[in-house]
Amino acid sequence: GSMTFTNTREVKASSLVSTITAAGTGSGSFLNGVSWDPGNAANDMTEIATDVWEITYAGVDADYYEFKFAANHSWDLSFGTGAEVNSGTLYSIYKGGQNCNFTVSVKSNVTLRLDLTGYDSTSGNGAKMAVLVVPVEEYELTGEGEAPFKDTVSRPI
Repeated sequence: GSMTFTNTREVKASSLVSTITAAGTGSGSFLNGVSWDPGNAANDMTEIATDVWEITYAGVDADYYEFKFAANHSWDLSFGTGAEVNSGTLYSIYKGGQNCNFTVSVKSNVTLRLDLTGYDSTSGNGAKMAVLVVPVEEYELTGEGEAPFKDTVSRPI
């Protein structure tokens, strides 16, 4: 018989990750009021496509927030940028990176997305993340709060 070898970069993050949980400064509806608990299932994200995870919080109050993404309900594998992030912008995020932070200026719906499709478990690089902050009033008026965000996360070929 013959053996086939694959490049380790081809190993999908989904083989290393069973859950992704958002953890951070839980306040009000953001993170369901749960602070810094990677094991809290209320903040488990939904895998919307292979290795792409997302969660939305409705009616988040104006404030400054910090968070990271934790895999498998543990801090053993976590992701952060160490940067202040702007709504709708795609950022590189790193294994073990520092907290991500962002500011909500008016009551908004906040979506966190983690894209592990390009993640290389050897280097700890290649993951991407984005935050979408849509003012509640704007979202209710247009219903189009998600459109620009979806464009932002498409990956270059």
